[in-house]
Amino acid sequence: MSCSILEQAHAGDVNDVREIVLQGGGPDVTSRLAEPGTTVAAMVRPWGSTGAWTTLTATVLNAARRVIAVSLGGTGGWLSTATAGTYEMKYVVTFADGTVLTWPTGDPDRIDVVD
Repeated sequence: MSCSILEQAHAGDVNDVREIVLQGGGPDVTSRLAEPGTTVAAMVRPWGSTGAWTTLTATVLNAARRVIAVSLGGTGGWLSTATAGTYEMKYVVTFADGTVLTWPTGDPDRIDVVD
């Protein structure tokens, strides 16, 4: 499965958000996203890195459409201190029952950060 290329971001920006549609994961994902106690996080790191992931805040924006909103960081957050380059991104959903699913299931999404 190929990755999605997200809209370019600018290094140093604050309060930048990307909306992501979670594809697949089974038919019950839509209803489970709306359950109280379900949490979402986004993870980012330099493209091709095997190093640690940086956790970004994410929220369910529209459970029926499986849309999440990923914050690229406020003042002092990831994007405000990121250097120009290509980064990989994935999304982790922990459902109320403790089940964890990660998107995408293939290659991670890509986001390019420019100066």
